[in-house]
Amino acid sequence: MTILRFAAGLVIAVAIHATLNKVAPGTLVYFNPYVILVTYQAMRSGSLSRVIALGALAGLVQDSLSISLAGANAFALTLCGYAVAYVSAKIALHGSVAFGACLAGSTLGVELIVWTLTSILIATPTPFAIDIWLARTVVTTLFGLLLLQSLRLVLGADIVTTEQRRRSW
Repeated sequence: MTILRFAAGLVIAVAIHATLNKVAPGTLVYFNPYVILVTYQAMRSGSLSRVIALGALAGLVQDSLSISLAGANAFALTLCGYAVAYVSAKIALHGSVAFGACLAGSTLGVELIVWTLTSILIATPTPFAIDIWLARTVVTTLFGLLLLQSLRLVLGADIVTTEQRRRSW
């Protein structure tokens, strides 16, 4: 069920990415739907290896649709998915506040990892754009929380329950 839910989320993220790229190309600077997907799956999934694979897959899809350094988003989303899944398993995170905090941390983490990789691997200097990173973090977190509340209304369930996580780890 997790794979099907992830596949549906990935299709939705690609549709949002393609639509925003066509309608308003500058808006993708302030929004990252793939981080929302990976953070949600990391908090919901019970398998660390599955979260790593899903983060890498989402990052590769994002890399194929964007003009960023090939593999940078895949690496960043894999690391952030792993970190969220690990922390979520150890501290028993659940609810909107925990999801928002993890989503904000993941968005900033992805931006920092991609910037670091780009700065190291490309000879031209890359500007340190903290104002754009913060704007992207706020917009992505707010949209992710809105999406979470919509999913709760439709599905009628929390992100993850403690019993699910303890059995699988």
